[in-house]
Amino acid sequence: MGFGGGGSAGMTAHVHNNVPLQGGPLDFANDTIASLSAGSVTYSDGAALQELVKPAVPAGEVLTFPAAATAPSWQAAGGVSLTQHVVNLGSSFSSSSSSFVDITGLTLTASGNSGAIWTTVNLVWEQNGTGTFSYQFMDAGSAVGGFQSVYHDIVDEPSSNSASYLTTPATQIIKIQGKADSGNTFTIHASAASTWSTLQALEIG
Repeated sequence: MGFGGGGSAGMTAHVHNNVPLQGGPLDFANDTIASLSAGSVTYSDGAALQELVKPAVPAGEVLTFPAAATAPSWQAAGGVSLTQHVVNLGSSFSSSSSSFVDITGLTLTASGNSGAIWTTVNLVWEQNGTGTFSYQFMDAGSAVGGFQSVYHDIVDEPSSNSASYLTTPATQIIKIQGKADSGNTFTIHASAASTWSTLQALEIG
């Protein structure tokens, strides 16, 4: 930093650059001190430097600059949240109903607060006669998708079928229902040949 002599000239502006006698580079690394809190950051408001103090109890906040803002701020991190629910059928279920009935043990409870739910079911099943076995997804007592009908022509031999659907959840309870052709009995096995009857839901926030 230079100094103007002669009494009439003022002191030159304080700068830090590579010009001789103008202070040289300002060393921030473990040298320059300031009255700042630990972990804070600085920014300019156009007139002077300002301090943005770190969150009192950090919880993953990120430094952001919202639309129309005049200064940066700490905000909760954005992004997509994923919550997975898995239900494995604990014991076999059988029914001879020709109308849809709940498959006991394949029910799960989701939060109902997410933007969407991707639901997948895998069934290990068999029927004691040839004909069609059908199943569907239920949400809040209403069929919501994934209806499947499978023709069964091999009696008393387990088969495996899967289906998925994507929905915007209004409630929390998701079930699987099944029905057999009139006069037949269908059975949903907990597992067979290393394959399990499973209901899964992925909540996408």
